[in-house]
Amino acid sequence: MSDLLAKLRPLRKRAIDWIRVSSIQPPDREPERALIKALETGGDIRTSQIRSLSTATEERLANDLTLDRFGIHRDIGRAIFARSSDLYNGHGLPNYLRRYTYPAFISIALTSHCNAACFFCRGSDYKGTSIDFDNLVKLESAIKHARTVDLTGWGEAFFYPRFDQALNYVLSVNPYTPHLIQVTSNGSFLSAKWGKLLSGKINRLVVSINAASSETYEQQMRYKNKRFTFANTIANIQAFQKEITEEDRKRIIFHMVANTDNFHEIPDLTLLAAKLGISTVSCGNYICADSAHRYKTLWNVKKEYNAALKTARALGETLGVGVWGREFFVSEKEVKGSDACLAPFEQFFIEMPGTTTPCCFMGMERMGNVYEDGFEAIWFSDLMTRLRHSRFMAPCKVCTVFSPFDSEIAHISAFLLTKEEEVLTKGGPRLGRKLEGPSAQ
Repeated sequence: MSDLLAKLRPLRKRAIDWIRVSSIQPPDREPERALIKALETGGDIRTSQIRSLSTATEERLANDLTLDRFGIHRDIGRAIFARSSDLYNGHGLPNYLRRYTYPAFISIALTSHCNAACFFCRGSDYKGTSIDFDNLVKLESAIKHARTVDLTGWGEAFFYPRFDQALNYVLSVNPYTPHLIQVTSNGSFLSAKWGKLLSGKINRLVVSINAASSETYEQQMRYKNKRFTFANTIANIQAFQKEITEEDRKRIIFHMVANTDNFHEIPDLTLLAAKLGISTVSCGNYICADSAHRYKTLWNVKKEYNAALKTARALGETLGVGVWGREFFVSEKEVKGSDACLAPFEQFFIEMPGTTTPCCFMGMERMGNVYEDGFEAIWFSDLMTRLRHSRFMAPCKVCTVFSPFDSEIAHISAFLLTKEEEVLTKGGPRLGRKLEGPSAQ
């Protein structure tokens, strides 16, 4: 009898696990929610039910393009981290849950070389540097587990001489994730060639066009070679569009770094997007990293910018173009980025030398070098574990993303705000300085 009971115990345990998981959520409807809740209960994670929920979640993420892949991936990872940071870092974690502890989004900077010299970029009129192609191999595990791989850089991504090889390598490592690739480009190098290569693979193509007229385009982009004109870029975008799928076309975004010299063209950019069949216009406010350019922030043209954005949105509703942008005077609720930020769980930015950060608003803070130490050594480091527990770094406390738009912090980069001479011992950064320049009000 005792032998029979001993044999029945494992079956009883599996039955209890099945009942517990089934009572959380029917796994055939939303297995991702059932998986998160099962992880939150604190039960054994090495069960056939947890494995089945993980498999079903992966199938859903692969087949349903409407799902929030980032959010689901991140929240499963957070549920694992909540149980134990050691578990999140791989100690005792079963392989079928490992993917969720890697970043859903990785950005690999290919080059800082650019044919433009935009004043709002981290550097301007620079020759730039490019990644050593062999370094991509060092990112294999991160690429394999990602939901989106961003091939970009503080330059023009298509300027990278081995862009096609980099793309093919990424796709060979992660062939099972649909619409894997994101690229941010100024659009001047788009072509039918790149359209054919990227067709069916685009997660997002952000075209940083920054203008809707030739005059403003030239003033914003400041191309070194005068053959790169507004008309040339529009023609290249159209050639690219002809070679991609309908689903890909929905994923193209016109982006404007809105500043005092171009914000008035937001409505015209909306009209242009509609003409070209581009469904989204994104207006990101210029975040000043150079004190000499403070007068160019939207802080100086609040009412005028709001009016332009309102006009663009009205046009967009009529034309079927979504217009995104933050507004002044809307009494945004203040949220502490140090409490609400989820970046350390979901994304990682890798610069050309291999230096890294979980956020592109981190000023001078860097987590380490993945090309020298390896990806896992940085992503699962004590520093990243501490950051996941608490966004304790100085840039986190002046985060532009979580600062109300009516606050000057939302328009000034952490590169400036976290300089030693600009941070008080108490009370944070000095704000409210008189803005200088011809557009200051």
